[in-house]
Amino acid sequence: MPKVLFVGPYPPPVHGQSNAFKMAFDQYKFSKFLISQNFEKISQSYKLFSTFRVLGLYIKSFFNFSIDVIYLSGSRSLLGAFKDVVLILIFKLRGIPIINHIHAANFDQFLNGLPFLVKQIYLYAFKKVDVFICLLEEMQLEYLKFSSTSKTFVVHNFYDPILDKLKWLSLNIKML
Repeated sequence: MPKVLFVGPYPPPVHGQSNAFKMAFDQYKFSKFLISQNFEKISQSYKLFSTFRVLGLYIKSFFNFSIDVIYLSGSRSLLGAFKDVVLILIFKLRGIPIINHIHAANFDQFLNGLPFLVKQIYLYAFKKVDVFICLLEEMQLEYLKFSSTSKTFVVHNFYDPILDKLKWLSLNIKML
């Protein structure tokens, strides 16, 4: 089985994207590495420090680990986009396939909000992604500009079976 480098928001904090990323990482039972990029609840100065730390981990992973696939849970901030671009461009030097699991709609709106030069660099990097995973069919349309160089799949939001137990528990509590 392939050795996978998982790059994304591993909890805490817990939110939809971090929960989905955690489930993907935890369920993969073969050789794997994790670079967590969950910077939502930290100060701006610590975000900058954490970004340099993550970039160092990219370089360390590039040289020290035998990685077959990158599983990226992409970002929608300018700083996150920068990290995504660096990751994609570094690992494409070794020809490693990249899977980018997209968790937010309105990709075109995000792109159009980027400064012109940053947008061009972002588009250049995204053309090197091998697979995009989107949550909805509508989101898939936003990635057609990359269809000549990548594949796009729709994987709907998952449903964690633990919620059934919690729902049952809350119903029983209300009945008391």
